[in-house]
Amino acid sequence: MKKTILKTMAALPAVILMSVIFIFSAAEAPESTKSSMTVSFRLIRAAESMGFLHLSPVQEYLSAEAIEGPIRKLAHITEYTVLAAAVYLMFVLWTNRRILLYFVTVLFSLIYAASDEFHQLFVKGRSGSFSDVCVDAIGVTIGAMIMLAIDNIFWPDRSEKDEFNWFWKETTNADRKK
Repeated sequence: MKKTILKTMAALPAVILMSVIFIFSAAEAPESTKSSMTVSFRLIRAAESMGFLHLSPVQEYLSAEAIEGPIRKLAHITEYTVLAAAVYLMFVLWTNRRILLYFVTVLFSLIYAASDEFHQLFVKGRSGSFSDVCVDAIGVTIGAMIMLAIDNIFWPDRSEKDEFNWFWKETTNADRKK
């Protein structure tokens, strides 16, 4: 029972993040463009307030428009980096084989990225894009590699060959001492 509850709790961050990604993907083209242009304008204005830029209103708009595409791609990378980290944490309770964990995380996250782009085919004014899945793959790879590194640094003694999950052994032994 405890295992089921803990596994469910570990899945919540990934499920919540996938829901947020789905909601953003469900936004029609004008709303999506407005959101990313708002972020672009804020970045341009922040650079102006720090004294890095001195632009007219027309130059502000053109600059925001110019960085809107890279801002979108950076958002893709960021959201899928965080998703991969959440998915890794979700699956860490299922296996202690790090390489398997890494590949399951990457595969699961990429399948979600592809399904998200497929979903966008049905949203007015949006389109699914293989290039976006490739950008998402960059984020997934970064997130999974970071989690694998953290796992190796903080839990180096976690046995790859042990057939039982390291977490359950620790909690079981701790529970027996009580």
